[in-house]
Amino acid sequence: MVTGPYRSTILDLPFELVFHVLELNVSAYDLRHHCTPDHEYRYLCGTALVSKAWATPSQTLLWRYISLRNPSQARRWIDSPATGQYTTLGLSIYGWKIEDAVLRRVLSKTIGLRTLALSSFQSISGACFALPELKNLTALVLRHCTVSAEGTTSFCFRLRLFQTFHTCVDPAVIKELFRASASTLKFLEVEEELEQHNPTLQGLYESFPRVAATIRALRITKPYNPLVPLLAGCTALKRLELTDDVGAALAAAICEALPTPLADLSVVGRPHGVHRVLDGILQAFPLHSLSQLKHIYLHWKHGLVEESMRDIFRAHNIREHRSRFSSYPCAFFFSLEEFIPDEYFPDILYVNDPDDSTAITS
Repeated sequence: MVTGPYRSTILDLPFELVFHVLELNVSAYDLRHHCTPDHEYRYLCGTALVSKAWATPSQTLLWRYISLRNPSQARRWIDSPATGQYTTLGLSIYGWKIEDAVLRRVLSKTIGLRTLALSSFQSISGACFALPELKNLTALVLRHCTVSAEGTTSFCFRLRLFQTFHTCVDPAVIKELFRASASTLKFLEVEEELEQHNPTLQGLYESFPRVAATIRALRITKPYNPLVPLLAGCTALKRLELTDDVGAALAAAICEALPTPLADLSVVGRPHGVHRVLDGILQAFPLHSLSQLKHIYLHWKHGLVEESMRDIFRAHNIREHRSRFSSYPCAFFFSLEEFIPDEYFPDILYVNDPDDSTAITS
């Protein structure tokens, strides 16, 4: 648009509009190309050089999601003067050889963090989660970590999602996590090896009643028998995911313990295991008790690869299952993409420095 001698261009747009335009070009929902972390990183590095007006929104997008994979990157993050200038919504840290003190310094310099994923830490103290900088945290994912109760005090965040995978968490830490998130925790997943004295499971059994009433989506991956009677407190539970390791009998006991009908049920595993669990549930309950079930999601592993084997499943007894649910509308799905609502998924975490060659600067 031309107004007198002055000609406005895209470079004159306000920050909010430029930010939105750039964000759309690196959106995971952009159908024009497959947006990968590498594409996003290089695209935003290029747009940051267009003009001074584009530098700030480009840098803001670059710093939204960060992944640190070694001690060197962690030190660069701590030492960079730009760390405290931009909001980081998602932070993923691979903790091999990263000490607890370094992790605390990283977290203390991160602003606006909402999703935190920690993996392969040999030792994490509870003091790391007591930092005031984590007040906005809503999702915590722990994988292959050991978390001690050292320094555990009051946590200021309120989680909506908590996931652990082969992680040893001191019961005192779980107790404080559940206390702090007693009114907000919506999705819970605990996948641990079955050991008689597993601290994580002990903490789960002791503290689960604190959050049971708010849980809306629950993933049970192993036959955790002591957890079954505690499910009677899950009055808000609508989505349940089971794996074939649970077994048919325990799967039926889990569904029987729930105080309210489910809306969505997911069964994950190998074909024969999926059928066994589903058959156990169907045989344990009359059709009218499952009348409010809207969706059944079926997803299984074939060998070491997870895939959607529709033809193989239909070749077994999909027709029999369909006929047993023919008295009311019930949809069958073959993936877990829609099992948990988007609001419960942690943000996608990725590496902003994929070739490990660009220094973090302001």
